[in-house]
This record gives sequence, structure tokens and C-alpha cells, in this order.
Amino acid sequence: MKRSLLVQLFQHWLEKNILKKRETPHIKRPIEISDVVSRSFGTLTYDGYIVKMIEKNTKVPIKITKNFTNPLSFMKEIHVGVYQGESLFPDEDDADMLGDFLINIEPMPAGQNKIDVTFEIGEEFGILHATAKDVYSGNERTVKIISRGRLSKQEKDKWTKTLSNIYPIEVNFNNTAAKKMVNLLVNPHSTIGEIKNKLKEADMINENEGLFYNNKELSDDSILSSTNIDKEWIIEIRARTDNRKKKTEKN
Repeated sequence: MKRSLLVQLFQHWLEKNILKKRETPHIKRPIEISDVVSRSFGTLTYDGYIVKMIEKNTKVPIKITKNFTNPLSFMKEIHVGVYQGESLFPDEDDADMLGDFLINIEPMPAGQNKIDVTFEIGEEFGILHATAKDVYSGNERTVKIISRGRLSKQEKDKWTKTLSNIYPIEVNFNNTAAKKMVNLLVNPHSTIGEIKNKLKEADMINENEGLFYNNKELSDDSILSSTNIDKEWIIEIRARTDNRKKKTEKN
């Protein structure tokens, strides 16, 4: 009789605890569900590298600000290119350009500007807000960029060509007579005259010398990006031709 009673009590306890277990959720901690970015977002620097602003698998909403500066002296505007992907170089397969914009900045010596670039992804899926602000002038610009499919080869080639005319380029200047060579980062929109002034500051050229490419003297008012200089980027410094000297003397 006692054994039967004990069995009944045990069964009652067992049924009660099984029922309680069934009613208790298996996961006691709250579940966190959040969206993440599937690919990184970044911007291109003057030296040709993509700096990642928002890393892959970052939770959204997210807002990131990083500080940049002017690569060349007395630039009046800065180009901001927005990229998506994991590559560090814009011409690689996993680097897609989503858009770009320009912002006016205060002309200052190289490295003196303070430019804040902000990437923000909010609740709107697939939409990125990119902002650039020149701290000294207070000038600020924001663009809304919609993330889309990867660029075709034709589109990527187009962007690469566009960027080659925006970012500083590396040029070797060779003074054959003085046996001197100097390497400079030059704004492709600079005139030959402006470049010559830079070379004068470096004591690389005098009034009777000119800049030559493929044995042709480059005129002072021509723009560097329009001179069709190839990838070697070597410009010779040598004595100007007689005709150019006479023309200068008459003027």
C-alpha cells in the first residue's frame, strides 16, 4: 500500500514537471534580429587605395565618419568616389563604383585641409548616404546612393577613365642637361605653366628651358590631362627652341 502511494506521488510529480517543462520556452534569452551589410563600402584615396568606411557584416543602422585631407596644395575641390566590395584597388573585380560627387574646399597647402567623410546606412535597405564636409570652410555636401548590381566591364572602364582625369598623377621630370630627375604628384587639371612654377621652386628649370614630351614642347596654357602622355609619365626639361625664345622675347 505504501509502495503504491509512493508510485502515485512520483507519477504526479513527474507529470507536473513535464507539463511545466513543456510550457517553458526553450530559449530564455531574447532573440536579436538585425540586418547586416553584405559587402563593404569605401572611398578612394589619392594614392589609389580604397579605404573601407563600413565593413562587411556590419549591423545596420550604422553611421561612420573618417578624416581625410587635401593631397595637393591649393586644391579648390575634392572628388569623393563611393565603392562597394572587398578589393583595395578600384580596377579589381570585387570593387564596384556606386557613384561619386565633388565638394568645394578651402584652398590650402597640401595636408592642411580637414575633410570629414561620413557613410550612413539607415532603415532604408540598400540606400547609402555619403557626406563630405570641409571643416574650415564649413562647406558640406550629401548624396543619396542606391546600392545596385555589379558594374559591367564597359561601366567599370568608363569610371576608370574618369578617375584617371581627377586624381593626382605621378610624373617624372628629367633635366638631361643638369642630370637631375624629380618625381611629383601633379593635379591632371594643372596647366603646364603651373607645373613649371612648381619645378622652379624645386630649382629644376629656368626661364630658358621648357617641358618636352615626345620631342615636342608643351605650351604653357595646355592642360596636363589633354597632352596624351602615356603611362610612363616622363617629361623632359631642356632648352627651348629658337622660335619659342623669339616669340617670348617679342611678347
